[in-house]
Amino acid sequence: MFGKRGRGRKSPPGGAVRLEWARQKCMLCAGCVPLCGPGALTVTETHLELDWARCNLCGACIRGCPTGALRMETGQLARR
Repeated sequence: MFGKRGRGRKSPPGGAVRLEWARQKCMLCAGCVPLCGPGALTVTETHLELDWARCNLCGACIRGCPTGALRMETGQLARR
């Protein structure tokens, strides 16, 4: 889960890629959910949930977000 505070970042274990969600931009429209082939995304009334066990980092959810609330960051390894 990205979290209910309004902004979240998730990284797969040991990964250099991070998916970032900006709650303030998100309309919770669920437009990203059907685009996710592996079914890794779920939208609730208050937040977006991501299941890293299913996510293949294809980026389809990002391309389908009408408000730009999702983006993928690459670069340094995520610090724990």
